[in-house]
Amino acid sequence: MPYFTRHFQRFFGLALLLSSVGLFPNLLLAQGPQPPSQAAIYIALPTPLSMDTINLDTLQNPFHLIGSTSVDYELYFDCVDTTDVDSVFVSLGTAQGDNDIGGFHFPFDPGSPPPGTTYQRIGNTIQLSVPGQTFYQPVYLQVSLKDLSGNISTPSTTSLP
Repeated sequence: MPYFTRHFQRFFGLALLLSSVGLFPNLLLAQGPQPPSQAAIYIALPTPLSMDTINLDTLQNPFHLIGSTSVDYELYFDCVDTTDVDSVFVSLGTAQGDNDIGGFHFPFDPGSPPPGTTYQRIGNTIQLSVPGQTFYQPVYLQVSLKDLSGNISTPSTTSLP
């Protein structure tokens, strides 16, 4: 084999190897959207509680104060990359993976949020409010993103004790 051809094959093989290594991480990212990060759930009371007759020194569980009061669930999560995000799936449940409190599917930047909810996006942070719900303890939140190709991310989960 001529000297030039042998070196060309080695150079071409090395160039092909290096380019495939450089492209490999991009191919992995193309498999679906990155899951949301820093998911959090909070409760907000539509009306303040009266603390007049409560002895806070003996209070074991502060959630006991809420009782059967209706609450607003405030959900927050960050989207690591918003480039190809098409829609968001949110589940609220009394057990991990359930949506017995509520399940919501909405466009990433909706013109109008799902009925009975409010939606706000600031940068990569999404806030979804679900008002007027019965208080449950514990509450589990699960959030997944769907990209424009239909790929769904692994869910990001958290809970409120």
